[in-house]
Amino acid sequence: MYPVNFLPLHPYDLQGDMAKGEDAFDWNIYFGFRNVELYKLVIQGNDVMQGAIALERREDHVYIHLIESAPHNRFDKVHI
Repeated sequence: MYPVNFLPLHPYDLQGDMAKGEDAFDWNIYFGFRNVELYKLVIQGNDVMQGAIALERREDHVYIHLIESAPHNRFDKVHI
């Protein structure tokens, strides 16, 4: 377990790990949505993005548009 922070996600944050790969989501579309908040997950004391979330606070709930782990945190296939 690691202590983490959720920090605002900016377009320049997407130049690295989160934008790579054929299965990467296009986070840039969410910057155009007025009510959607974008955050990145980082381990305290480390600027490497571990994941990201796009959420919208609605009247009676929070709607999660997209949540993604950084590629280096994914388990593609487990071989036994």
